[in-house]
Amino acid sequence: MSVLEPTVIVEPLEGYNAVRMAWQRRVDVGDIEAAFREVLRLLDDAEAPVHFVIDIASNPSFPLLTTIQGVLSGPFAHPALGECLVIGASDMAHVFARTLDRMSVRKPVRWFASAEYALDYLRHLQYRETLAG
Repeated sequence: MSVLEPTVIVEPLEGYNAVRMAWQRRVDVGDIEAAFREVLRLLDDAEAPVHFVIDIASNPSFPLLTTIQGVLSGPFAHPALGECLVIGASDMAHVFARTLDRMSVRKPVRWFASAEYALDYLRHLQYRETLAG
């Protein structure tokens, strides 16, 4: 992990049953591993499904295979995972989301060009969950 600010930040999304993983432009591989451990900790502590928002809008340079392996062996394998949303307008973000979607057996991976669209979708999910529960 970086000595300075982490290059991959994990934080609960205030007002949503969701966790956001935000990527800086340049990413340290150690930070990727630490971020996935933190997401798993949050999922372990969850009492209800938690939606996973992967924010790569900064168009980061990251190791695709390491990242996909981290998602599939970590959050995607966790029973508390809700839906997975990928934010990013770049071609790489779209490829990342499509690759995850093809490899996921649990739920579709949804891709959004902006955080605004992803948050609109999260509000919709929250509304549906409120009606169902």
